Amino acid sequence: MSSTTPSLYPVQENIEINRLRDLLKGEKLNSVIYGYDEINHIHSESHSEHERCSNKGATGDTGSTGSTGSEGSTGPAGSCSNTGATGDTGYTGDTGERGETGYTGNTGDTGYTGDIGATGYTGDTGNTGYTGDIGATGADGTTGYTGDTGDTGGTGASGNTGDTGVSGADGNTGYTGISGSTGFTGSTGELGSTGATGRFILEAADFFALMPDDNSATIAAGTAVSFPQNGPIIGSNISRLSGSVFNLAAIGIYLVSFHVSVSEAAQLVIVINSIEQPYTVVGRATGTSLISETCLIQTLSANSTLSVHNPAGEAVALTITPLAGGDNPVSAHLTITRYA
Repeated sequence: MSSTTPSLYPVQENIEINRLRDLLKGEKLNSVIYGYDEINHIHSESHSEHERCSNKGATGDTGSTGSTGSEGSTGPAGSCSNTGATGDTGYTGDTGERGETGYTGNTGDTGYTGDIGATGYTGDTGNTGYTGDIGATGADGTTGYTGDTGDTGGTGASGNTGDTGVSGADGNTGYTGISGSTGFTGSTGELGSTGATGRFILEAADFFALMPDDNSATIAAGTAVSFPQNGPIIGSNISRLSGSVFNLAAIGIYLVSFHVSVSEAAQLVIVINSIEQPYTVVGRATGTSLISETCLIQTLSANSTLSVHNPAGEAVALTITPLAGGDNPVSAHLTITRYA
């Protein structure tokens, strides 16, 4: 067959196809043809995919075929020599309903558990957390039941004898008895011998001060208290040399007394001829009472001097207290009495 002569088979096929299109009104044939091809193509790919993934479920049932399109009008018969023009492509038929989902394939076997990894290094110890606040005090618990009374204890030892009670009141005085008769007068006794001649005060003098205004300055250590005013004086051998120094003209034994109010804790001493007499020191630790002294002094030379001092070496100067205990001036006295 010459190559220029057209093949009858393609022409015949076209005639038959055109006739079929005319029978089906030319509207949906192509949809059927091409849709069937598409279904076969999809089925082929699905089959290939099924082979690649053996774990997929079974293939679902094929959906129902879509409805046939209306018959197209018959086209004019083409000439035998020339192939007629291809008619318009028919409308694609409706997609069939989707088949049911296939069953889920069996779960594959669990893989082997991997080996346990090596233990990691121990992390550094964290800082100690802050101490929490002390919780509130809980409510008091219920008082427990009172226990049973214990057994009676043994008798205790006898107590000490109590103190003797107060003596009762004196009874009433009894009646006076009848006086006896007067006895006879006895004879006169013999005269006794004459007794020894007794001692008596030879001389005395009193010197004093009134505060205020006497002794207005403090008395430093080693200096004398002043007694600038004269009281009663008996005789002439006891006299004043100054406000604080007195003269004892006759050798003899003298009773010396003094008292002085001093504000500080203090000591005083009698001084004879500028020498402190240690046995005459008197004092007190607090400022609540007088400092007083009474002692005997024996002079060994005529015209000895006497005074009353704040002892030498003391750290505190003394205040002779004014108005001690009230509003009136307070006196300080020095009394000297000669006995022999």
